Amino acid sequence: MTWLGDPATWDEVKTQFPIGAQVTGVVESVAPFGVFVRLGDDGVGLLRVPDMAGDGPKQVTDYLQVGQTVTAMVIWHDDRNRQVTLSQRT
Repeated sequence: MTWLGDPATWDEVKTQFPIGAQVTGVVESVAPFGVFVRLGDDGVGLLRVPDMAGDGPKQVTDYLQVGQTVTAMVIWHDDRNRQVTLSQRT
């Protein structure tokens, strides 16, 4: 899942969610590799399994669920997919 709006607006999304910022959003969907988080009206964040809070291997049942609120840090902007990458690891 990516941000599918006007590509010119992608720079605004990156400004709104800068690398290093702590953000809060709602889990929009779950995939085997992580969860997609809705960040306001214009952003979609990907929280990958290795970047989720907690230790040890995770099963899909350990993932955050759709509708759950999550807080994480922005660690990367994926320009190709227009996606904000998140981490809960410190």
